[in-house]
Amino acid sequence: MKHTIITFCVVAMFFSVTMSADAQKVHSEDKNDLAFTVGFRSFAGFLEMGVSGDFYPRLKSYPDRVPIRGVFYGRYGLHYHHHLRWWLQVGAKVGVEANKMDEFTDATRTEMNGFRKEVWMSLMPSLRFSFVNSRKVRLYAGIDIGANFRYTHENNFYRGYTHFKEVRPEIALNITPIGIEIGSKVYVMTEWNLGSNSFLNFGLGYRF
Repeated sequence: MKHTIITFCVVAMFFSVTMSADAQKVHSEDKNDLAFTVGFRSFAGFLEMGVSGDFYPRLKSYPDRVPIRGVFYGRYGLHYHHHLRWWLQVGAKVGVEANKMDEFTDATRTEMNGFRKEVWMSLMPSLRFSFVNSRKVRLYAGIDIGANFRYTHENNFYRGYTHFKEVRPEIALNITPIGIEIGSKVYVMTEWNLGSNSFLNFGLGYRF
């Protein structure tokens, strides 16, 4: 009986240590993560278009507030990360978002003054740091730095020009204070971001 109890304790300790180690190395056999995300406006887009799109603050040369009708088409992304350690992943994020603003001459919105279409495309190398890595749940933070390419197409009859088009490169910077993944091989995820990525996005991912 005594030997049986000792054997049981040794086996229990073995499994306890094994499971504790496995909690940090559970995905060691899957070195790659690929996720498709859909989200709300990025912080950059928020600064450009505002919260509701009801009014658009102009520059000094056009100081009055012009009534507009704004449409946001969403932000879509593809994220890839490779695991160097259980707590460290490197990869890249590709994203695109778009909106359109129809400008009017007065608050009744009976006569159009012009329109403005903008598309942001971003490519950012990415670092992620996991601080919880269990069998089904992963919590992480991250930082992304890369390039934004903003395409603008604008008609503005007030300014006297039509079909103005421009592609402008910008620095893209994004900080993820918190992200969560739930699942093992196939998982769902959400992130809160500050910067060039959607400030709140949701996604579906696959590990391989």
